Amino acid sequence: MFLGLRFKSKDTMNNDTAKPNHLSPFARNRIKLILNIFVFGLITGVLMAIFANIFVNTVSFISSYRTTLDIFTLEVFGTAINYLPIITLVLAASVIIIIRNHFEITRWNGPADSIYAAHRTDNELDTRVGYFSSLVALISASGGSSVGLYGPLVHLGATIGTSLKAITKDLLSTDVFIGCGVAGAISAGFGAPLAGIIFAHEAVLRHFSMRALAPIAIASFTASAITEKIFNKSSIFQTNNEIPELANILPVTLACSPIFAISAIAFMMCIRTLTQIAAKSKLSPIVLIYSGAMICGVTGIFVPQVLGLGTESINQMLSGNFLLSFLIIILILKILMTSICLSSGLFGGIFAPALFIGTATGSIVGKIVSILGFIGAGSVLPFCGMAAVGGAIIGAPVTAVIIIVEITGSYSLGLSTMASVAGCCLITHLFFGHSFFDRQLIDRGINVNLGRGHLKLMEEPVLNYTTDDFCRIDKSETVNSALHKMIISKYTEAYIMNKDSQFLGKLIINDLIDAKKTLNVLSFITQEPLTLNPNLSVLQSIEACRSFVGESIPIVDPDLKKFHGVISEADLFSAYLDLDKQIKDLENG
Repeated sequence: MFLGLRFKSKDTMNNDTAKPNHLSPFARNRIKLILNIFVFGLITGVLMAIFANIFVNTVSFISSYRTTLDIFTLEVFGTAINYLPIITLVLAASVIIIIRNHFEITRWNGPADSIYAAHRTDNELDTRVGYFSSLVALISASGGSSVGLYGPLVHLGATIGTSLKAITKDLLSTDVFIGCGVAGAISAGFGAPLAGIIFAHEAVLRHFSMRALAPIAIASFTASAITEKIFNKSSIFQTNNEIPELANILPVTLACSPIFAISAIAFMMCIRTLTQIAAKSKLSPIVLIYSGAMICGVTGIFVPQVLGLGTESINQMLSGNFLLSFLIIILILKILMTSICLSSGLFGGIFAPALFIGTATGSIVGKIVSILGFIGAGSVLPFCGMAAVGGAIIGAPVTAVIIIVEITGSYSLGLSTMASVAGCCLITHLFFGHSFFDRQLIDRGINVNLGRGHLKLMEEPVLNYTTDDFCRIDKSETVNSALHKMIISKYTEAYIMNKDSQFLGKLIINDLIDAKKTLNVLSFITQEPLTLNPNLSVLQSIEACRSFVGESIPIVDPDLKKFHGVISEADLFSAYLDLDKQIKDLENG
């Protein structure tokens, strides 16, 4: 109040003149999140369209140029032989060895690592190895290795998604970023945006969630649109065949599903068997990779159809241009060459070879059933084989069917393949497992089918939940001194250690009550008490303590006998609940 006038403060005047804000902090945060999702989805889609098309077009260009080059053609006994496959594969092997040794990479990463990363709470994905793995796959496929490019392309998408996560921090969980990259890779690689969305959920995330669907869909459709508009990419597989009525074709496609399953299982078992043989052979990586390059190169001289991605050969098979005898030959050789390449170190994917093997199997069966009188089935079964074998190997049956629908534009053809896909995937799952990628993880002691919670319990070290709240007794103390310390600290158990914190044994108060008080405590050490290795996980610790009765369990290094602390059953239970809550918070966004 001044001279009878009331003056308003500056803040009051601003509040009076300002427009009312009806949005709560919650609403503003949600709007910001939605805008960020759209922006991130668009960025991921653009990046994947660029990188995917660079990858695929580079391999296609080099492969086309390689097949037309005839300067290495020599005439042997009146037959012209082109030695170029051997030369290009040896060159590719040499570059791979240089990259492997110079950057000290012991194992290339692929889709299995992407799936594993998407199921971890920390979502650790080695982006450095991921980028080099994609580069090596490009080199290998360009050189003529009988490998695919779509698997490494999927992992490249996951790697790019992980890199974007590091930039955007806590915008979304890393599994969503990985899913966006993977969806964009499939969408751009096949020109199949719906398949990209489904594959990211079906094969990688293993669940559908609204928090993940929007950014994944935006990334997938963006990648497809840019690929179609800028890169003018058409469907990689072509068909002009008339599709018979579903009622006539479905029994045949279902009946052929066991044959497709046999091809899928044989292919995966061949890769695993040769990989195990190579690992046990004790041959150096250099010897292995050059051996694989030479074997594949020599085979490619006489049967070039089994080299590279095999897209042209697949289209030839879909058109019915190969004889039955030749189809059998290239089917067997493709299984062998891809297995040799992957087991020897010529890194690449298995999806494109799986499509080749499935198409070859379907073409063989199609020609046989046509001879038996099922004329219409001959044109459909190659697509059925392609979808069935491909879907079974990657563990994504729905994705396989949608890819067929999108690349052919035929809904009827997609429905025709469904029976083969369902039967093949069921049989493959029963005799081999969920997918080849899952089998790779299981061989490493990882089972993603048990869920995120199980993986988290397996990954979390028990050392993170130990405590130093315990009663310590020196080895020189008497029973009376030990009892006094235990009563004061209100513990019924104590641990004996030397001055270097080496674990000597465990004391239980009941063993000391009636003992002579002047005796040394070493006379009352519990024989071989239960101890936990500090390297154990929470889950392993819970399993180890299944029959434990007592107050606490010491954490002791088995070699050095170093005492790290103790953990109780209550601590383990709390750790379980804490990790379970972390998983639920992650899945709920």
